Amino acid sequence: DARAVLEAAERLPAAERPRLARAERLPAYRLLGGLHQLPDGRAQARVLLAPLLGGTAAARRERLETLRAVLDGEAGTDAAASLGVHRNTVAYRLRRIEELTGWDLADADLRFALGIALRLVQDEQVHDA
Repeated sequence: DARAVLEAAERLPAAERPRLARAERLPAYRLLGGLHQLPDGRAQARVLLAPLLGGTAAARRERLETLRAVLDGEAGTDAAASLGVHRNTVAYRLRRIEELTGWDLADADLRFALGIALRLVQDEQVHDA
């Protein structure tokens, strides 16, 4: 069992790998590791995130990192801390993202889909670099 947990955690993209692999999370590791094998998954992720993928590389990275930090965190202060910015900066960036995309980030289904899409697109960019 321990080997299965370790192998599943190691198959995750580097940014997703936990510092400590936990046996009770084996199904989650396998699920997240399998996302990259979804037929057309990366293409659909790019279509969903298209409004954020324009502009300079720095602007694109800032938008994606901000959205990911907010979706992965429990509160705006967590996102701000992980990004190293003030919480008002995160709130401003989120308003800009919503204006740019027309998204309502309070929509749980959209947040779920965006979280998956971000993982696919950001991991792809890491592999292409």
